[in-house]
Amino acid sequence: LPRHAGCRRSAGYHAKTRASSLSTSLPLAARIARLTYNERMVRKSSPWVAIGLCSAMVLAHLGVQLKGTGSLPSYLDATLDARLALVRSGARDTALIADAGEVWRVFTCVFAHTGWLHLLFNVGFLFPALAVAERRFGTQRTVATTVLLTSISSLFSVAWTPEVSAGASGLVFGWIAALAVYALRRRDAASGRLQQSIGLALFPFLGFILALSVGNPLLDHASHAGGLLSGLIVGGLLPTRGVND
Repeated sequence: LPRHAGCRRSAGYHAKTRASSLSTSLPLAARIARLTYNERMVRKSSPWVAIGLCSAMVLAHLGVQLKGTGSLPSYLDATLDARLALVRSGARDTALIADAGEVWRVFTCVFAHTGWLHLLFNVGFLFPALAVAERRFGTQRTVATTVLLTSISSLFSVAWTPEVSAGASGLVFGWIAALAVYALRRRDAASGRLQQSIGLALFPFLGFILALSVGNPLLDHASHAGGLLSGLIVGGLLPTRGVND
């Protein structure tokens, strides 16, 4: 009889242990399920930062066309009319920013483009870079980083480029450099996927820009350099943990 009583006590103890472990594991399982659901939602969600910014660029350029100004002159056209057309479209002008206090041009310059080919080139590289960034770092961090890269590349241009300039190539340089450095810092499978995501955009873009830059003093080298340098630094500061892979 005592032996059976001991068995009952032992069975009761194991039952309590299983119930306790089950009760403690349920909150953990719920948290894991919730995190997994959130990650799936982030992965399935649309890249709204990329869609919004690139759409605004297209609409801004379309608005310039509808006003009757026609296609804006290219960077290779350094006439006074060409520069005035760029200024009216919100381009970056060192004199107006530094002397007239039109600081807003630091940001509006990314929406001003010299033509549809210029716009298509920048949007074609910026959209996939922003889409990758937003999926991994979230909307808020992507927006903050975009504002930071735009500010630094524009300030580089204000400091070292007296000519009128326009376009988002400095921002593109910044994001591609940041993602490249971030991918090199990752030592897991996600790094390989990230390198595949931006590998096709990185080297052709840089090579094409460098080819255009040779012997062409009208390109905004300062903006490119500012975006590149700031992107290298930002890429070293972006978190490698707690992001969506």
